[in-house]
Amino acid sequence: MEGPWFFFSEEVTQKISLSPTPPYFSSGYIPYLIATYEKGPMGDVKFIEGYPE
Repeated sequence: MEGPWFFFSEEVTQKISLSPTPPYFSSGYIPYLIATYEKGPMGDVKFIEGYPE
């Protein structure tokens, strides 16, 4: 699994184009971001509410 996974509110009905590098998507979608999931190379998992700082 590469890169973070993003979970958006159901209010976003259009398809979001993601980039493989930061910024991953348009900043206009940040208010609709519920959580971010990341898995590190050693298997460590981060589940962050909203966008990672």
